[in-house]
Amino acid sequence: MLEPKASSDPPTPSPESNHRIVRSPKTFERSPTTFARSRESLGRHPLDVTLAFLRLRFGSEFLLSSARLFLLCGKYGLVLGAVLLFFQSIQQSGAHVLALLIGLGLAFLILVFHYIVGRFLFVLERWDRHVGGCLSSSVVPDAFSLLSLVSSAVFLVLGTIDALTTGSFEFVFWSVAVFIWGLFAALQALNLEGMNLQVNPELSPADEILGLIQFLLKMLVRLTPVIFGVMVLVANLQLIVELVLNGQELTSETTEHIARVQRVVTDGEMTQPQIVAGAPLLAKTRPFQYLHGMQTLIVAGALPGMMYLVYVLGHFVSAIFSVFLAAVPEGFRGTVVTTRPDKSDLTDA
Repeated sequence: MLEPKASSDPPTPSPESNHRIVRSPKTFERSPTTFARSRESLGRHPLDVTLAFLRLRFGSEFLLSSARLFLLCGKYGLVLGAVLLFFQSIQQSGAHVLALLIGLGLAFLILVFHYIVGRFLFVLERWDRHVGGCLSSSVVPDAFSLLSLVSSAVFLVLGTIDALTTGSFEFVFWSVAVFIWGLFAALQALNLEGMNLQVNPELSPADEILGLIQFLLKMLVRLTPVIFGVMVLVANLQLIVELVLNGQELTSETTEHIARVQRVVTDGEMTQPQIVAGAPLLAKTRPFQYLHGMQTLIVAGALPGMMYLVYVLGHFVSAIFSVFLAAVPEGFRGTVVTTRPDKSDLTDA
């Protein structure tokens, strides 16, 4: 009696035909999430091909290395931002004792943020690794990915148009930042296994709510270092622009003041003071109307702590819902009971 071959055995010829090859049974995919996703889109929509390409090219290693890069940029950028804030306070108030104290206080606050940022992110990443979740389908993450791509691209185009028409620095800075956030969120939403999320088609609708909460919280954790790093970079650019423009305004005002006290001698007579300085180099309007460099830097430094609180409160809400769900009879929870899944249960095609 022939014994069944192992799954790793090579293909063996069939006795019925010399040309037919009977392949040994192998698992379609090692990952149940990838298997369930493949069964959901048997129609092969063009967007499925796009998502599959992005999922293949930008995997967990790329996302983790990108997040670490943004985190390092943010941490070192906080040190640079503390120095820029110190010089900005001196530039605006002069070399007075109060200005020096304000500048030192702001620099010390940013350095405190530099210390606690790594601590908060370490705890969030540790929780994210140990907490898992399940979704009944990958339709929500895929839709989230597509919407993030489209909205971030539109925002980038609008920011570029606004910069070309108005000459403002503010909107173009934030449009590039939103584009980076949206692109990273889109790629991260496609990597469910990297977030320790599994797709289980037999999940009940009530349990799906818990899975969606876990998905949102995990996306929040994965996006935090990227948002933090990009905001620090934007804050440093804002501080540099403000330092340059404020320095030019001070130079223009000093030149204008000197020109006013000059007296021109014409035919031996003293005339009234004349302004010989030209038009101001730049309009005396602040380059950033909503968030200045100092405000952006402080918000960026406090961001990991705020995300920590949101993550803890989110899991608290999830725990309360789990207790409520456990008290509901199973018949009212919409539990999916299937002995053998039909094609309609595994695909939306």
